Parts: sequence; structure tokens; C-alpha cells
Amino acid sequence: MPQITKNSGVSVLRHRADQRIGNSQFERIIDNYILARGIERTITQLIFPFLERIGVLWQTDHINPAQEHLLTNIIRNKIIVGIETTVSHTKIDKTVLLFLPEKEHHELGLLFMYYLLKSRGIRVIYLGANVPVKDAAFILNHKKPGIAYVHLTSTASNFNFEKFLGDISSKFEK
Repeated sequence: MPQITKNSGVSVLRHRADQRIGNSQFERIIDNYILARGIERTITQLIFPFLERIGVLWQTDHINPAQEHLLTNIIRNKIIVGIETTVSHTKIDKTVLLFLPEKEHHELGLLFMYYLLKSRGIRVIYLGANVPVKDAAFILNHKKPGIAYVHLTSTASNFNFEKFLGDISSKFEK
């Protein structure tokens, strides 16, 4: 099997996406990279550069949105497997709440953060995508994590970050 480097891996994935490859071939490329380099390097060196290129293809109508969703969900599943199988040999006495605000559905960055935190021994409360402020505040008030992390990739045009922070701050019991 030929060695996949960062640049050749991104090129192969992009070429395969352009050719409308099947799930199994796309997954095999990612799996081989994970076996050779681990999930963290696969995400930072292969997947994120690939997703940037897919975004350009999507914005220029060179890839069908359904293809992007298919590939993104394959990647999502790989990250979840990484989260489930990672074992940290250290424990840090911190808990982090992770979520995406309402109308934010791009979850890969948040899932990767979950993996990074868990692999470093930090407890994570994961709420996922499209979380109403009142629900995040409920968890903040009842679970009392030391940190709340919100990941924004593609917010609605009317999203107001200052209002979002004000809303969540006003609902948080100090």
C-alpha cells in the first residue's frame, strides 16, 4: 500500500470526493491514515484541510450538498469512535460543557474538541448542536462545569454573539 502523506491524502480525498466515491473507499483512506498517525493528526493534517477544500467545492457548485453531508457524516462517525476509544492516563479535575448554539449544526469542530479534552483527562459534558440557551443554562446551573465552550463555524446571518453571551450569562446562577 502506498504511503499517504498529508498533501497526498488531502488530494486523494478531494479527488475521490470529486469522483463520487463510495463510502467504503473513502473510509478506507481515512482508516489507513488513522492507523498510521492516530486520530488527532488525521483530523488536523488530513480532515480539516480536506473540509476546507470541500467547502470551496460546495460554494462554487462543484460538489452536491448531499455529497458534503455524506462525507461529513463519515468523518463525524470516525471522530465519535475516537472519542469512545480514547483513554487518558491522566485525570485533570476540570469539567467542560460543550455545545453549539441554536441554528448552529456544524458539529465536527465541537466533536474534535471533545476528543482533545477527553484524551487529556478532562471530563466533558457534551450537549451537541442546536442547543437553546435555556437548555445550556440549565446544565450550567445543575452540573456546574468549570468551563463552557461554544464552537461557532457557520452561524445564521442574524446571530448576535454579544446577545448570546448576555442571554446565557443572565440565565446562569452565580
